Amino acid sequence: MTFRTLLPALVALSWACAAAGPAASTPEPDNALADRWLEVGVVKSNQATVYIDTVSLDRHEDVAAVWMMYRYETNHTDALGKNYRRYLVHETINCARRTVAADSWATYTASGSVVMSGTMPPRTDAVPPGSVIEAVMLKACRPTSPPS
Repeated sequence: MTFRTLLPALVALSWACAAAGPAASTPEPDNALADRWLEVGVVKSNQATVYIDTVSLDRHEDVAAVWMMYRYETNHTDALGKNYRRYLVHETINCARRTVAADSWATYTASGSVVMSGTMPPRTDAVPPGSVIEAVMLKACRPTSPPS
């Protein structure tokens, strides 16, 4: 099992420990979408378009920290029965080692209201070749700023 397949259970677990509001540095999911969010791929199985937040992207040597947004075409329901349309996750990517670790997340309705947010237990995964996570890594680890 990979981190991505455990995501629904982690969301429920994290929600139980989460504060009432979004993580302090969570960007708004549709704030100036054209200026802030860069589309990096599509996950057909989840009917989601994936973006990275170019404003909060932070690169230092071989490490990039970036907020990703999964923007779903239809509502998704978490393990607690709450509907959301946007899922934001903060990823730390080791560009040299090709690994990724998520540390916090937030879900939003289609209108941009916060549904839930929280933190994740520490876990580092290899970046799968050909995945949307690899597309995120390639954009976030690019030495030019901002990524294009």
